[in-house]
Amino acid sequence: MSEPNIPDEILHHILNYLLAVDESLFCRFPSYDRTYGRGCYRSHSEWEHIMLLRQSSLLLVSKRWLRVGTPLLYRGVVIWKAEHTKTLARLFKANPAIGAATRYLRLEGGLGKDLHDVARMTPNVHTLYLNISIRGTESIAGLRRALPILKLSKLYLTYMSYAGESKVIREGRELVEKCLTHHLVTLRTIILPQGFRMSTSIAVALGNAPALETVSASSEYYNITDWLKRGYIQLIATNPRLQRICCRGARGKPAVDDMITQMGVPERIANLFTYERTYMDDIRYGSPRNLRKDVNRWR
Repeated sequence: MSEPNIPDEILHHILNYLLAVDESLFCRFPSYDRTYGRGCYRSHSEWEHIMLLRQSSLLLVSKRWLRVGTPLLYRGVVIWKAEHTKTLARLFKANPAIGAATRYLRLEGGLGKDLHDVARMTPNVHTLYLNISIRGTESIAGLRRALPILKLSKLYLTYMSYAGESKVIREGRELVEKCLTHHLVTLRTIILPQGFRMSTSIAVALGNAPALETVSASSEYYNITDWLKRGYIQLIATNPRLQRICCRGARGKPAVDDMITQMGVPERIANLFTYERTYMDDIRYGSPRNLRKDVNRWR
């Protein structure tokens, strides 16, 4: 069958295979690097490389390929700065079908007034990556209006401000806490990165989230153990709808189990913990022999 005779539906499936980026890759947190002694996050070059894997040049084959494939290219949208937000708002206004095709939204910046228009014209977004480590010059006027209207089922939330909490970061955090409690009524899963700056107010908001079922966090570098020690996990677990606290990383399980025992964590909360292997388990630390020992202990 020649290309002109291929139905649009089949061409759509072919282009979807070539253009689609998996959610876990699109929303991947920056990699943690211990090269410089204490942990530091590398640049976004790794993530940008993932995005370049999409063969967007295929859409130049013909006008038909461009028509069928363009909505697939905007299935995942990332915003870095205000100019991106303004451009997307204009694009979605001119082409509502492209905005309706968006499912994943990654916000690294550009949180000003135009963001509300983007959120309003992407009604099918179900997964949001939100970085609230906001620069001091950044406006969150658009985020204030956009976040409450999104019908999310999954939120990737990163908050890494260890140098102190500026006014705009505090406002962003308080906005997220308010939305978790009152507005994100369809949110079932929240995923937190390694080194996430947990606080009592965030833990209380998660404990009050109306539909939250799963909290996923790294079990390495003392994330979960520190949260147990400080009582954050216990606050989160007051949520009666919570079904699972997913600990990412095989190596952290012994330390988490020891802390659960030391703290005398109630059985109801202890039973919420599950453990998930990550790709980093296979490439980090020491010799393969030591890695096998750790994996066997985890099993």
